[in-house]
Amino acid sequence: MADADVHGNGGVFLYSSRSDKPDEYDTQQFYNAALATVAGLGAAALSFRLLPPFSPAFRTRRLLVLSLRDLRRLATGSILRSPDGWEGRVYSRLSSLPDAAEPLQRSQLVAALSVGTEIIHLRRICHGFDLGSHLDAALERDSGYWAGVLIRALEPRDGISIMQRNRQIERLRDLARGPGRLTAALRVDRWLDGLDLCREGPLWLGPCDQEPGEIGQSIWIGIARDANRLLRFYLRGSLFVSGPRSLRE
Repeated sequence: MADADVHGNGGVFLYSSRSDKPDEYDTQQFYNAALATVAGLGAAALSFRLLPPFSPAFRTRRLLVLSLRDLRRLATGSILRSPDGWEGRVYSRLSSLPDAAEPLQRSQLVAALSVGTEIIHLRRICHGFDLGSHLDAALERDSGYWAGVLIRALEPRDGISIMQRNRQIERLRDLARGPGRLTAALRVDRWLDGLDLCREGPLWLGPCDQEPGEIGQSIWIGIARDANRLLRFYLRGSLFVSGPRSLRE
């Protein structure tokens, strides 16, 4: 049985309670909780010492990838930012660049800063003159110029055992036939987004010592926009081409 009293004096209120049941103190529970807290804090501190830090090259590449992603979003209008917000974000990444970053990589961040600021100003101007759709068309390259190539499949020639281990299959033909299988076989993920494939690195395009065969051309697969344009190129007669069987004949 318990009751409570509230007393007021000069605007200060004090709350007091009384209980007929004496206070209980569990020493074992206290020591168990204290030990668990100390052990958890120690394990957390130890994990920071055991986990290796990211290399300067990885951190630099990651900052560049994030800046390129944000710049693309600015260009497509998927995010709206003020010039101050954009400059603050890029300045913070510039200050976070490791000392080992190359001058070219620093200049790429500075270029992203300038281009992003101008895009924001252009969007505001075009919005005032009702020209937003025209700016979107210019930034999205909607006049016949294409900004990317989708590699749908490849013929495994080197590192086949690594690809088989990544895919957990043995059949050679299905290792990299299709975009999903290809990225799984090569372990391509979002960490490689924005990577320059023309420079040697974790992933790059290299020369081939095999003579190219006859190149076929067909429409895209699984799209609705420009579905009738012949923008799909493949090696005729190759068993590793993804899509309908007619493309492999």
